[in-house]
Amino acid sequence: MLEHKEKMSPQEIVKFEEDLKNEYLGHKGETEKDLTFRLHGVSAARGSSGKQFVGYNTLEQFYRGDQWDHDEPPGASQRTDNYCAGIVDNFASLLFDAPVEINCPSQDETDDILELKAEFKEKLLKKIYDDNDADDIVFPETSKAGSLYGDTYIKGPLLEKNNKTNKKDWEIVFHNVENPANIRPIFDDENYKK
Repeated sequence: MLEHKEKMSPQEIVKFEEDLKNEYLGHKGETEKDLTFRLHGVSAARGSSGKQFVGYNTLEQFYRGDQWDHDEPPGASQRTDNYCAGIVDNFASLLFDAPVEINCPSQDETDDILELKAEFKEKLLKKIYDDNDADDIVFPETSKAGSLYGDTYIKGPLLEKNNKTNKKDWEIVFHNVENPANIRPIFDDENYKK
């Protein structure tokens, strides 16, 4: 896995980006296979016509109320009471009905400098959290995606210009990824730990 170094020269940045592109291209086949499994599921190998994992497409169809895998017989009706969407939509509000508490304990509570650093980290993280409306937007949406798809991703931290005010301020932001199929994770080992 490539390591990004601090204060790289323009030539080093170009080389790093080229190496990163080549590393991704080396994993492209794996990521496409992984994406296919995540979108369409993994069929059961023995004794069943079902799936071991149904995939994001089937999960989203079920959430939207498309829950039948066959047509109704002529003259019959197929009634669908979609409890799934109501449960998923309300589940997020249950998980995040109270604000998240941010704590950065000091490595040594007897060292005043380390205590100040820990306090500063805590205030900085709280400001980033508040600036991103994490309680109201990011975490409830992340919870909903996780309940719907079984996977969830948050993109960031990113440095973006603040267009909300007339100031030319920059802010640290993170965003919920609404559809986890848009992310292609690359793992460094076969155990998916790195």
